[in-house]
Amino acid sequence: MLPPCHTSARWFAAAFLPFAFLTSIFPDAPLDPQEDCGKKIYFQGVNCKGREIKALLGDVEVSAKVQSCASCHGSDGKGRAESGFNPGDITWEHLSVPYGHSHGNGRRHPAFTEQSFALAVTRGIDPGNHTLASLMPRFRMSSEELAQLAAYLKRLSTDLDPGLEPSTITIGILEPEQGPNAEAGGAVRDVLRAYFDEVNQRGGIYGRRIILQFAAATSSSKETIASAHHLMDAPVFAMIAPFVPGAEKDFVALAHESKLPVIGPVTLSVPDNPTNEVFYVAPGWQQLEEELVRWAAEQHHVQASRTAIVVAGKPQEEVSSAINAAWKAVGSAMPPQFQYARPNSEQLIFTLQQQRIDSVFFVGSGADALSWMQAAYQAGWSPQVFLLGPLMGSEVLEAPATFQGRIFVAYPALAAPSQGAAEFDAFLQRHHLPKSHRLLQVSAYCAARLFEDALTRTGSALSRQKLIRSLEQTHNFQTGLLPEITFGPNRRVGSARADIACLDLEHKRLQTACGEAP
Repeated sequence: MLPPCHTSARWFAAAFLPFAFLTSIFPDAPLDPQEDCGKKIYFQGVNCKGREIKALLGDVEVSAKVQSCASCHGSDGKGRAESGFNPGDITWEHLSVPYGHSHGNGRRHPAFTEQSFALAVTRGIDPGNHTLASLMPRFRMSSEELAQLAAYLKRLSTDLDPGLEPSTITIGILEPEQGPNAEAGGAVRDVLRAYFDEVNQRGGIYGRRIILQFAAATSSSKETIASAHHLMDAPVFAMIAPFVPGAEKDFVALAHESKLPVIGPVTLSVPDNPTNEVFYVAPGWQQLEEELVRWAAEQHHVQASRTAIVVAGKPQEEVSSAINAAWKAVGSAMPPQFQYARPNSEQLIFTLQQQRIDSVFFVGSGADALSWMQAAYQAGWSPQVFLLGPLMGSEVLEAPATFQGRIFVAYPALAAPSQGAAEFDAFLQRHHLPKSHRLLQVSAYCAARLFEDALTRTGSALSRQKLIRSLEQTHNFQTGLLPEITFGPNRRVGSARADIACLDLEHKRLQTACGEAP
């Protein structure tokens, strides 16, 4: 029989209010070594020595790295019903309630102690000697590991995810600072800085200010991944619009391993089976190049025998392989590929002329494309040129007039002119930002809007896993700049549409209606 309510209330206050008072003063006290080891077990399925923990699921041995505690019970330990199974709340405050537990199937048992918790984890038996559901793995853990896990569960409710504090959320920004893409990286940084300055001026999100932590991406994949590690160690809660062309495989693996949400990365490609943590706003560069090849072959009757691929810079080499695959898909032989560097431009152009090339897929920055076209003009040669939009700035509009009607650019599909476009232009003007690298600016701006929307829908009790779940529930999100964006449990590309534009060199603008090239 339970004690009278007033007696129970006094007992509860005496027992737990001091603890509540301490945790409110020290909400972010660091985990001690035992708790930290328990956290590794809970989230990663390994102990502090790196040993992989095993479990039995029925008669099948499974790895706790795959079937970790967090994979079912969530980053907050509260669990959520899925496919008719409710894994249950395993926060220590819930497990240890003094009045015990009653379950929907009629099962009743006393509160958990560390000893009965160990039996539940290893043998699947609750404190009332009932057998737990067969979907609950029986873990093979030492007494030390069980004590570590229990210690962490006692801290789970107050252990915030990396980069998350009671009054701030730290976001990682990974952009190039030097080299041919430095200007593009600066454009993205400026947009994100301005966007979150406005968010903070409005009071942040549920009272939390957004702090941006910056690191440099480079042309070296190894250095870019090292910079990403640096951001994660900062730590950061999520990343927005990281610039990782050429390093995306290692970057995506790192984000997955760290359970780090990533929104709107700039990549060469979007994998066929994206990981849970990475959300793509638009198609990757490889997908754009593939669409450009199909369009050129089908709409402009471009022939592979009269075509060349010119690549400027190592990070673009993966895109050139996508072009080759796309030509194969349309039933043509793969065009020859050439490496471009400004000192060899005259020799390269002479070689292409000798081979009677009349169409060039140029994979490189806008500055390199302009330099190459100027050299071609000097040689009296103006082939059709096919470019990758996200790499281009306004400089390509300065191409020689002989290229009028002969330059075609693939880019992520944009929404029809709307109030959203006017608001974006007003945003740029408010912050004195140039309209250069507009596609990258738009992508970063939309990624920031998605992030803010998902945070708002998540609520103040925030975690990385809750943010990912909120992003998954994004449906027909309207930015006014890109087509409606939709994610889902098995969908990580918000909009996969691509468009082809032509450069109108006379009026210095893009035009979407591409006619036959002269």
